[in-house]
Amino acid sequence: MEQGLHRANDMAQLWINCARLGLDANRVVTMRLMGMVGGWTVSDTENADMLSEKLPAFTEAYLSALLAALSGQTPDRVMQAMIDPLSDRAALNRERLSQSGPARFGPRAAPTLH
Repeated sequence: MEQGLHRANDMAQLWINCARLGLDANRVVTMRLMGMVGGWTVSDTENADMLSEKLPAFTEAYLSALLAALSGQTPDRVMQAMIDPLSDRAALNRERLSQSGPARFGPRAAPTLH
């Protein structure tokens, strides 16, 4: 019985983490798109950073999931191992981008980040 409760808890935690990753990724994409059109203050290197972060993030996620699978973990734990690094990166990006805020236009415009 206790084993079943742990499995149910693991599955619920996986679902919550998937939802959190989806929400954070959505927010990051929104802020970056707004930055591309001048509606959000982003650094001049944001577009390049956005591309260069993908390979290391997905490589880390892949290797984490591979090691979990090779060590005999259950499928939900393998998925969790894959999602954790991606979720961490998305949350860090969301936090960093949300610090900048909307771009201002006119005489009190915000300075460009470098």
